[in-house]
Amino acid sequence: MLMYRPLPCIVTFIGIVFALAACKPTNPTAQNATQIPITQAPSSTPSPSPSPTLPRGILSTPVLGRLVEPLLGALYTRTPTATFTITPTPTLTPSLTPTPSRTPLPTFTPTPTQTFTPTPTPLPTLTPTVTETPAPYRPAVLFPLRDKNGALVDWSYARVTSLYLDSRSKPVSLSAALSFQLLDRGIHRQTIQVVGQDLTVYYLNAQKEFNGQMRPARVILGGEWGRDIPLENITSSGSFFVDVLVLSPGAAFDPFIIHRDSIQPFEKLPASFQGTFFSDFQTKLASLPDQLIAVADGPILFNDAAKEDVEYYLQNVPYLAARTNYLVSAEKRQEVVEITGSSPAAQNLADFLLKESPL
Repeated sequence: MLMYRPLPCIVTFIGIVFALAACKPTNPTAQNATQIPITQAPSSTPSPSPSPTLPRGILSTPVLGRLVEPLLGALYTRTPTATFTITPTPTLTPSLTPTPSRTPLPTFTPTPTQTFTPTPTPLPTLTPTVTETPAPYRPAVLFPLRDKNGALVDWSYARVTSLYLDSRSKPVSLSAALSFQLLDRGIHRQTIQVVGQDLTVYYLNAQKEFNGQMRPARVILGGEWGRDIPLENITSSGSFFVDVLVLSPGAAFDPFIIHRDSIQPFEKLPASFQGTFFSDFQTKLASLPDQLIAVADGPILFNDAAKEDVEYYLQNVPYLAARTNYLVSAEKRQEVVEITGSSPAAQNLADFLLKESPL
C-alpha cells in the first residue's frame, strides 16, 4: 500500500515479500480502370448517287425525216441519199458498290491500378509493455500518520496481520505488514537460482528501520523464468500484475482490514485488490509525491498445507516463486521439490515480530 500527501500517501503491497539485504491490413487492389462504352460508329459507306438522266433530244432528227418524205416525193423524184441514223448508245453510269468497311472498335488503355504492399501490423497483445527508465535517487519522506488503532506509522512500523498457533503455542502461520522507505521510483531486477532454475526477480529498492537502525531491504513484486528478463519481455500471465492499493490523503489506514479483504476468494475480492499492470504501477509510482510511505503485507511463515502449494510455486509459478523462495528452505529430490522448513531469514523476522528479538 502506498500512502502519500501532496499531499502525502501510503501504498500497500498485498501478498508481497520483503527481503532484507542482510538476509538476502485487406489490402484491396483498387480497380481504377474506367470502362469506356463501345459505341458503333456511323457507317462510312457512301449512299448511292442518283443515276444521271439520259439525253432525249437526239432522236428528233430521224423522226422528222420520215414525216416529210411523202410530201416531197410528189413534187420531184427523190434520189435516195443515205441517211444516218444515230443510234444512241446507252451511257452506263457506274454504280457504287458498297464496300464493307471495318470500323475499328475504340480501344481503351487500362488505368494502372495501385498495388498495395502489405506491411506487418503489430497485433494487440495482452502483455503490457514497460519501458525501463533510469531511477535517480529519490528517498521518500515521512509525514505524520497513524493507523486506525493509533499506532505511529514511521520507518519502523510493523504489525502482525495474521497468526495461527499450534497446540504448543508455536506459530505455524504468520503474516505481517511492514513499512518501507523507497529510495527511488524504479522497478529493479536481479537473477537468482530457485531449485536449479534461473529466475528474474523484480523488486523495489528500499530500506527499513530495525532496532533503531536503517537496513537495506527489497520489496519483491514478482518474477519471470530466465536470466535478466526485461519487464517488457514477461510472458507468464500472473507476472503482469502486482497487487497495489494507493490510499489518498486523509483515508483511514487499517492493515488488518486490508489483509482480511486481500485473502478473499477471487469472486469476492474488492475491485481494488484485483491487480494492477506493471506498466500502470510504474507510471503511478513515478507520479507520487516525495511524502510517501510504502507498506507491504505478506506471509512470513507457512503452515503444512500451504507448504504443498509453495512447492508447486517454486517449480511452476514464477511470480509466486519470486515472492516465497526467500521464506522457505527447499530441496529438489528426483525432480520433486520438497520444503524442509522456514528459511533462517523468515524465522528471524518472525522472532523479531513476536518476541522482539534483535535481527
